[in-house]
Amino acid sequence: MRVDVNSPLGQLSRSGVSDALDLRLSPRGQEMHHALVGFMGEYVFPAEEEYHAHRLAAGFDGHEVRPVVEKLKEEAKRQGLWNLFLPSMSGLTQLDYACLAEVTGWSLHLAPEAINGAAPDTGNMELLSAGSSHYSTAASGPPSP
Repeated sequence: MRVDVNSPLGQLSRSGVSDALDLRLSPRGQEMHHALVGFMGEYVFPAEEEYHAHRLAAGFDGHEVRPVVEKLKEEAKRQGLWNLFLPSMSGLTQLDYACLAEVTGWSLHLAPEAINGAAPDTGNMELLSAGSSHYSTAASGPPSP
């Protein structure tokens, strides 16, 4: 399809509106993307075999959290990869987090839970974070770091 530069669509691209959609990661997003890719390669992918062995041994009714997942959670917290979906805690934009969520999809059974970014929990935590008062936070304690 050829766009006439004098048409409204042609004017949009010439006026720079198309340049307004900047999908680059912020510097913080780039830093966290690099850290998350490293975490995936060094910790998550090597843990997949152990995770699947535990799932197989536990059978259909085995719903307890696997020890390997708890180890990954601790490492994610240590590396600052915990609660990345909360901008107030992570300093990330929605775009930054979307790119990080995509990376966690490389190991769908482990990575989202390891960084505390598994749906639907994240949506519930976002609502609680946005709607909680000082008093409710004081009563239940702040989110774990």
